[in-house]
Amino acid sequence: MRASALFVLALAAAAPAAALEIGTLFHTPEERQKLDRMRRGEPERTTTAPMERTTVPQITGYVQRSDGKNTLWLDGQPVPTNNPRATPLLDPRKVQDEGPQLPPRSIQALPPAPEPKR
Repeated sequence: MRASALFVLALAAAAPAAALEIGTLFHTPEERQKLDRMRRGEPERTTTAPMERTTVPQITGYVQRSDGKNTLWLDGQPVPTNNPRATPLLDPRKVQDEGPQLPPRSIQALPPAPEPKR
């Protein structure tokens, strides 16, 4: 009886020590708040001035959620979009530029190019 009581006490003392060693995935409250803001779709708070863009931005990703809070990636940076009317404009699977409309008669098939002489 006495040995089993000591064993139970040893297990009870070891459990909190093991929990402290594992820790949590996000250690600071600031990191947790940042993740909560990102989940709500709030823009990131930056203290630096935005860089001047020298190239045309490219859509590098798009996630369409069922609740209407979509995320668009511009040059690898997530940008939350909450406007459901913008969804067709931002979806990269949609063709955005149809190009010039040519009449069918103006398109001609060219003969194959001659083979180069050896």
